[in-house]
Amino acid sequence: MSKSTSVQVDVGAASAGDSACSFGQAFASAARALLGADLQVFLPGATQEPADSFVQSCEGACYVLHAGEDSEAAAWCDIETPLALAMACRLLGCEKSALLQQRPLTEVERRVAARAAEAAAQAADNLRAWRASPAAVGSGAPPDVLTVLRLGVSLGRSSGVLRLGMRKMSHAGGGPAAAASAGPIELRVTTEDFNVSDETLAGLSVGDVLATDLASDGEVIVRVAGVPKFAGRLGQYKGRRAVVITRKLF
Repeated sequence: MSKSTSVQVDVGAASAGDSACSFGQAFASAARALLGADLQVFLPGATQEPADSFVQSCEGACYVLHAGEDSEAAAWCDIETPLALAMACRLLGCEKSALLQQRPLTEVERRVAARAAEAAAQAADNLRAWRASPAAVGSGAPPDVLTVLRLGVSLGRSSGVLRLGMRKMSHAGGGPAAAASAGPIELRVTTEDFNVSDETLAGLSVGDVLATDLASDGEVIVRVAGVPKFAGRLGQYKGRRAVVITRKLF
C-alpha cells in the first residue's frame, strides 16, 4: 500500500508576512527556556485594535510593560488565568494539585507570571529590554491603536490564550511586531486538506489535474493571519476571483 501525503490547496492570498507565526516561534523558544518545560503554541494571529478596547477586554492576568527606562507604557499583555497559573506554578515549583483549582492568581503568582509577559514582549521586539508589572483592567490606556499579537498556548494539561498589545516599535524595527504593524494582515483562502499517494505526487507535471474532495460549490476556509476565521464559497466579482463569506467559524 502506498503512503499518502497531506496536501493543502491554496486558492489565493493577500500580501503580508508571517509575523504572527514568527512571534509564536520566538515566544515558544523563550518560554521553554524560562519555564524549563515543553510548551506548545497554536493559532497565531495579528490584528490592529484600539488600546482602550484591548485593555478593557483583559480577562486574565493583565500586565503593563515598559521598554527600558521609559516611564510611559509601551505594551500590555493579557494571559488567561489557567495559563498564567500554570506558568506561575512552574516558576514557583507548586504542587501539581494546585493547577486543578479554579481560582484567581495570588499576588505573588501574578508578579511571578509577569516574567512570561516580559518574554512575550521580548519575542515581539528584541531590540529593547522589557519590564512588566501587574495592571488593573482598564487602567492607563492611551488613545492609540495597538498591534495585537495573539497565541494559543498549552503547558502540560493547562492551556489558554496570550495576547500582547504593542503601542509602538523600536525605530530599528526589531522583531515580528514591527513587521505586523508595517503592513497588511495576511488573508488566505484554502480548501481543506486532502491526501494523494507519494507516487502521484512524484509524478505530477504541468497540465495534470488534482481533484479535491471538495464539491465545486463547497465551502473554503478564510484564514486571517493563519487563523481560520470564516467559511465561504468561491465565485467571481467584476471578472476577478472572489469569496462570498457564508459563516463565521468562531
